[in-house]
Formats: sequence, structure tokens, C-alpha cells
Amino acid sequence: MTSEHDPARENNPTPQAPPAAASSAPPPTNIRYEIVCKTEKDRWDKIKPFVEVLGIALLAIYTAYTIKMYHANKTAADAARDAATIAKSTLESSSQSFKQEERAYVATTNALMSNPPICQNPGPTRVCADVHCANSGRTPAIGIRFHRYATFGTDSEQKIKQMKIPAYASPAGTMLGNVGDQWGTAPTDPVDTATAQKLIEADIPIYVYGVIQYFDIFREYHETGYCYERVLHSTAFITCDFGNWFDKRPDYTN
Repeated sequence: MTSEHDPARENNPTPQAPPAAASSAPPPTNIRYEIVCKTEKDRWDKIKPFVEVLGIALLAIYTAYTIKMYHANKTAADAARDAATIAKSTLESSSQSFKQEERAYVATTNALMSNPPICQNPGPTRVCADVHCANSGRTPAIGIRFHRYATFGTDSEQKIKQMKIPAYASPAGTMLGNVGDQWGTAPTDPVDTATAQKLIEADIPIYVYGVIQYFDIFREYHETGYCYERVLHSTAFITCDFGNWFDKRPDYTN
């Protein structure tokens, strides 16, 4: 029978926890976590404006530098383009000046009645005048086409102004240097004997007109328009007030 008072239980008390385990620190409480986080947040809130200002300042400096470099590059590019344009313009101007100095210049020199003034070639009776042209340039004119016409009457001016000039795309024809001249005959339309006699005696003015087409040695096209009017009751021809031009055709539409 067991005694209610157990000596073994008294001599062996309940084991205690080791000292190290008993002294371990408890985990931080929620209150301490909140205090630490709040402290760090307060510190960031204080320096955040300065960081933002510094970032904005750096961005502004970078932007200003980029703009400055853009303008510098643009200025340099514009200067290079302008220099190239000037150089090209100077070269073209020099080339054009050289061509103007060396090219051919063909123009008529005079007109006079043919001898004899009556001509049947081509066809029926016509009154004819001769026209001379020469080259005053330094180099030959290539592929000269010397168009010659003669007319009379009240509609002469209108007819001369409305002269049709044939297209001429490639040089083909005679060459004329700067020595000597060329000449050709300009016939009127067929006339009767009485009209022919009046034209010969200068009782009716006769007009000699046409165009000279040619190319220079640089293969550039040129043309010279000409017009002569015979003075009444005289053998002399004078230059008309119309129908004359050099390279640039006049505008008679107005």
C-alpha cells in the first residue's frame, strides 16, 4: 500500500528550463515595429524633397545641355550647307561666265534687195531680198539653220510677231566660225507684175524677217530673231521695232 506522502517525489522536483532558454528575448512587438518603420519613413519624408529637387535640377541641366548641343550641331550643319551652296553657286557662276565668254554669237549684219530683185524660185514671180549673218563669238556655231521670210502689207507686223519657230533638238547643219559670214535669200509670196514693181521701187515697204537657230560648242541651243524694214523710196533697210531678240523670245500676247 502506497503512502500518500511520496518521498521520491519530494526528492526529485519537476525539472526546470535551461538558463539560456529562460533568458531568450521575446520577438518585437507590433508597437516596436511600428516605431522603427515610422522613424525611417519620417527620415525619407525629410530628404525626399531634396532628392526630387536634385533630380529635377539634373534633368534641367541635361535638357539644357542637349538643347545647346542641338543648336551647336544645327549651326554647324547650316554653316556647312551654306558653304556648300556658295561653293556650288560660285562654281556654276564661273562655269557659266566661261561659257558666255567662249560661246558663239550669231546675228544678222544687213539686208538688201537681191540682184535681180525678181526671182522665180520657187515657183511663180516673187520679190526677194538677201540677208547676211555672222558669228561674233570666239568659237564656231554648230548646225546653223537660217530661216528667211519676206512680206508686205498692212498685216506685216502681226505676221512677223506670229512667226512659227520650228523645234530644233540636236545640231544638224552647217558650221559658222568667227571669220566670214553666211547669207540667204528671203522671197515674198507670189505677186503680180504691178505689185512686184512697187516693191522693187520701194513704193510699198517690204519686211525681211526670220530666225537663226544654232548650237554652241557646249551643245547649248541659241536663237536670234531678226527683222528689217525697207525705207520707202530708198534702197536702205533699217531694223524693225519688233521681231528682234537674242535667245529669249519676246512675249507679244499682251
